[in-house]
Amino acid sequence: MSALDSTERTVLKAIKTEEIREELLFRLLPNTGQKEELVDMLLSDNERVVADGIQANLIAARKKRNEDAQKIIELQNTIATMSLTQNSQPANENVLELILRLSQSQQAIADKLSLNSQHQV
Repeated sequence: MSALDSTERTVLKAIKTEEIREELLFRLLPNTGQKEELVDMLLSDNERVVADGIQANLIAARKKRNEDAQKIIELQNTIATMSLTQNSQPANENVLELILRLSQSQQAIADKLSLNSQHQV
């Protein structure tokens, strides 16, 4: 369990504001305002998640999002390496560009799926 899942205000207040904003965005909650407001929103949602018994679902959705993001980064690194080693072949540039666009599309899809599965939580 992450500190982001805590129902203790003092634990949430120790988290960086940007991390709280990212978590609220992941949960499809407003993520603007002062830190105190953000902590209140996250605390309220954490209490709801615990009361509804869906904390494991939230943790699993966050883990899946992080795994998907890591896979996409690895794919983009592979593409970058391929383009450096095969830069002299124009046909390969088109293929690499296509793969890069595909990986970007996959990132967008993964983000939306994470948000949608989170929304169901």
